[in-house]
Amino acid sequence: MAASGIRSKTACPPLLPMSRFRNPTLSIGALAVATNSFALFGVIRFLSLFLLNLRGEPGLNAGVILLPLSAASIIASPIGALTVSKIGIRVTMSVSLLLVGSSLFGLMSITVTSAYLGMAIPFVILALGVGMVMTAGAEAIVGSAPVQLAGAAGGRQATSFQLGGALCTAVLLSVVSAGVSSRLGSSEFAESEAVAVAVAVAVAVAQGIVPTSLNAATTALARGAFVGGLHDALVVARCVAITVAVGVAIFVRNPKGYHDVDEILVETESGLSGSPSLTTTPTA
Repeated sequence: MAASGIRSKTACPPLLPMSRFRNPTLSIGALAVATNSFALFGVIRFLSLFLLNLRGEPGLNAGVILLPLSAASIIASPIGALTVSKIGIRVTMSVSLLLVGSSLFGLMSITVTSAYLGMAIPFVILALGVGMVMTAGAEAIVGSAPVQLAGAAGGRQATSFQLGGALCTAVLLSVVSAGVSSRLGSSEFAESEAVAVAVAVAVAVAQGIVPTSLNAATTALARGAFVGGLHDALVVARCVAITVAVGVAIFVRNPKGYHDVDEILVETESGLSGSPSLTTTPTA
């Protein structure tokens, strides 16, 4: 990423001018899209481990339980497009991120024996928030870029989404592993087993896999350790979503909603990012 940034500053013309990063609406919009995928992939990844490995649900059952995430997203994007056109991207994006945060808070109530309804409702709220953020984020990123840089801006949106998913794997997996290790390490199990055995068990439990060789008390402890680590990851993702929602409310401005024919011709022919004719004027 650093090498790409250096290359963009020296290339003539650059694929994505670094001056575009000075636009807070575009930059915060990209951050919101990354946060969106950070939360979404975190839920899908760790709830799948929770259902398949920890609870032992068959694959078909786990897919049905996660189905509200996909079903609700079908209507979320059109709703997001409608709200963006009515109230703008700032309110839409900040409220949507708060929906994502509230859904993560709702998922913190799950336990090994949680009923389906306790997961389905937060899944629906999460899907609605994620779908609306994607629509508002696209408008913030692409709508804030000059016409001749629309393609590069779209690429930046896709990159932000993928980056959020990659960070989810790195950050939240570390949080879950640390939570599991701390809970198992402070128990009588860690004191009674060899270090190598305790580490191997902690690594397995961080993936929701409880070794069958454990006795009943240790099995219950391991299950609780994974659920506790999962809750820790949900807290981190929720804090990130709420923090970015506040940033959106403060820094994001609604980009110009249209470009007239003369402006498009001037921008396309000039190809000079950062010139006065290419500046997108935000509106409150």
